[in-house]
Amino acid sequence: MKMSLILSIVTGIVSSLIGTFLCFVIIYIFSRKNEIFISEKIAISTNFSKLVKEGETAWKFKIINKSLFVFFFNFDIKLISILYKENKDGTFTQHRNNIPCVCGVRKLTRYEPKWIVWIKRKINKKYTISFAYRPLTYIDIAQGFKERKYDELELSIICTDSLTGNRRFFMRVFDSTAFAEGDFSNDGENKIIPNEVSKEAWDNHNRQAFLSDKILNSEETK
Repeated sequence: MKMSLILSIVTGIVSSLIGTFLCFVIIYIFSRKNEIFISEKIAISTNFSKLVKEGETAWKFKIINKSLFVFFFNFDIKLISILYKENKDGTFTQHRNNIPCVCGVRKLTRYEPKWIVWIKRKINKKYTISFAYRPLTYIDIAQGFKERKYDELELSIICTDSLTGNRRFFMRVFDSTAFAEGDFSNDGENKIIPNEVSKEAWDNHNRQAFLSDKILNSEETK
């Protein structure tokens, strides 16, 4: 009787552990299938900030947590320009430079399907999604391609996986054809809504760029 009870308890514990392990494996597989997605395009649009009331032209990327089970946190995002230079022996080397990028995200929550977002916005008009984010730069990176300052742009992301606690790496490389005027849709889609950047936004961008160059030149002459 006692032996039967012990075997029953052990069998229950083993079954529970196996079930937990299988659930973990299934969640892990699904979480790795859909992870951090980086937009294929770079949106050129107006961004509003404390510096300029009317807005300033910005070049935006979009990152989306596509996992239904895992959230990501502790982000480190970098935007790098890459210039290929040919050596005398016919080989090429990469010359990489950091481009200032506004990347204030600390956490991307689990992905929410479109219908769930729709319901939440019906209940609360001010509901904002937190599984997507738009890093941006105020540097005219499209012009940088035209002036042949670089051949590619690289957006890289290092963040922590909530399921395993591991640091993860994601990256996308862009060329000169990646730009589109407009803004990213405010959802979990990789879509740009066409919208012309206003003259005021371009004027503010040019003014800020002029001031930045002036400050940089004055520091170099000290």
